[in-house]
Amino acid sequence: MKFFLSETKPASLAIPEGAQVFARGENLMIGIGEKIRFEAQGENRFEQLAQQFNEFSNGVEIDGQIDSSAGSLNAFAAITFSSGSKFKSTLTVPVAMLVVRS
Repeated sequence: MKFFLSETKPASLAIPEGAQVFARGENLMIGIGEKIRFEAQGENRFEQLAQQFNEFSNGVEIDGQIDSSAGSLNAFAAITFSSGSKFKSTLTVPVAMLVVRS
């Protein structure tokens, strides 16, 4: 599987409905779509998610580069606080990701 990375500066930005957003300082990572989702529950949910992501990412080739921590394969995380939660913890790898820096 191949993922392409590129950097551009949009004239304006409209975040698509359903997008996942991570903000740090004045920088945004916007994930669009869902390429693959990993799920886990229970006490070992962190380890299970890490194992699933590592197994997936071993077969991924990155094409292109950008000067950012987003310059590799990324996933958006939603991890439950309690290991006893009825909800699943997830890692979602987007189909496309926009990186916006101020």
